[in-house]
Amino acid sequence: MQLLNPASAHLWLPIVEPLLHKTYETTNVGNFVDKEVLRESLKEGTNHCFLSDECKYAGVFYTSEQSVRCWMLGGEEPDNGWSEVASFLEDMAKLFGKPYVQIEGRLGWKRKLGHLGYEVDSLILIKEVNE
Repeated sequence: MQLLNPASAHLWLPIVEPLLHKTYETTNVGNFVDKEVLRESLKEGTNHCFLSDECKYAGVFYTSEQSVRCWMLGGEEPDNGWSEVASFLEDMAKLFGKPYVQIEGRLGWKRKLGHLGYEVDSLILIKEVNE
């Protein structure tokens, strides 16, 4: 895994965007984050992007006061599975001086991450309220 430099976003965005596209198709993230807004946040460095060495898997995270929070992932799962992603995110937490890694996702992620020491902290539920 490699952390991508925002200054060279023009080079890696054409590789990363198709990998993240499935997230827009299979989740409701597109209802809350416009692709152009995401693109600009990656260029500005308010969100950070990483890419597998094989350029087949990408993720997006940001840093909060206490954690590295990964909220978007896509592409072909790395050969080493989630251990590679989890290890990378733990390295990012150390790099950014954060004591926690948070991964936002669906309940199925518990199966993929539980054996790596991650536990379910909360479930985010969303309801649209019509006026």
